[in-house]
Amino acid sequence: MSSDPPHEITMFIQIQTPGVNKVVLPELPGWVIRHNRLFDVSPDAAPSAVVIGGNVSIWTLCFTEDLLQAVNEGKGLLLDVGWYPEADPTGCYKAKAIRFDAMDRENPDVYDWENPVATLETRSLADLLATVRQFMEENS
Repeated sequence: MSSDPPHEITMFIQIQTPGVNKVVLPELPGWVIRHNRLFDVSPDAAPSAVVIGGNVSIWTLCFTEDLLQAVNEGKGLLLDVGWYPEADPTGCYKAKAIRFDAMDRENPDVYDWENPVATLETRSLADLLATVRQFMEENS
């Protein structure tokens, strides 16, 4: 009897969304994009978006709670964007800008989620992107 560990099989499914692209944000001094899954499909256009491959909807692909996270260490700011409720066509984008103490990383309360310095709730991708860009430019 062999004592070899079982082999893991990893499968990848290629998913295509013609005409849907990742949003490109400007590179601004001080800002680092940690996570970007923002796509240029608005909620109003989502029902007509085509998904090729896999058994997944445009809502599951492009409307999640973790869409964007950008950090400006020098200013102690974190910008977080998501879609809530996740994958729900009746939801909206929510953005929060919060302060944190970059020198106190060991403290679990370093991020002040309860007292954001700015918030936004909208179903408009254009409004979201304009607000995100403006906030990042003003805080570069």
